[in-house]
Amino acid sequence: MQRFVEESDAVRREQNLGVSNLPDSRWAHLYYVEGEIEAYRAMLEQQETVEYFDLNPIEARSFCAYVVFRKRPTDERFAEAFEKHGVVVVSPVETDRTGAKFTLVGPQEALQALLEDIPEDLDTEILQVGEFNHHHGALAGRLTSRQREAVSAALAVEYYGVPHDATLADVADELGCTVGTASTLLRRAERAVMEAVVVG
Repeated sequence: MQRFVEESDAVRREQNLGVSNLPDSRWAHLYYVEGEIEAYRAMLEQQETVEYFDLNPIEARSFCAYVVFRKRPTDERFAEAFEKHGVVVVSPVETDRTGAKFTLVGPQEALQALLEDIPEDLDTEILQVGEFNHHHGALAGRLTSRQREAVSAALAVEYYGVPHDATLADVADELGCTVGTASTLLRRAERAVMEAVVVG
């Protein structure tokens, strides 16, 4: 499923809102998805590990998905690693074309041990380390690493200052990219944050 979300033009993003373990090595996942519901349905129908699913349309291009999976050995090892170290996964877990982004909370030693126990066939990257702030995490998690770089550059050159003196050209210089690229990154970042504030 993650590969489908990362590679398909039919889905813009997917949020895992919650997981419940079921008997017989199964688990149920609740997703919020922005994309084409029929393409998502066709993908689920092709997944050998999917036992049951129900899709509930919300708007023209968004819907909720309740999906019951049979756990694969990798899933079992992944879940066991979290249970072993008592690390909390903050919902939602968001997946887009850049991969799945997790916010993890726990003692430093537990987080380090968890990373060492994550199955080797799962590619992981640490994007940020610090004190947990729920509001900041919920918003920052909506942005790609490049979008965060663009926002940081904009703040550095006072692009959002009052009065508004800096220009997109200043942001582009700070980022080392074209004005068009800087504009696109900021507009997408701003949209993601505004959606998080208004829609949730």
